[in-house]
Amino acid sequence: MKTAVRLYALLPVAGVLLKKGCRVSNVLIFLCTSASIRIPLLFFEISSLGAPFTLIRFGLNLLVVFAIAFIIEKLLSEQDKKAIYENVDKL
Repeated sequence: MKTAVRLYALLPVAGVLLKKGCRVSNVLIFLCTSASIRIPLLFFEISSLGAPFTLIRFGLNLLVVFAIAFIIEKLLSEQDKKAIYENVDKL
């Protein structure tokens, strides 16, 4: 499916967000939602599967993305987070 931005184009944006001091969970939310919630996909789902299905999937998708991002951030130690930010500075 053609979309406005390819996923590999979002990785430099995520790197810039980390360089600016953005939390790891916020970057994960940005990447996951960019990968899973696409406007053309939503229109396709509404037209072929119906609005109720699309709204349920959209809502569950948002909940799962936020849960994954915050769980991953809680599982990362301070040393891991520091290593992430140090590696981003090398870019």
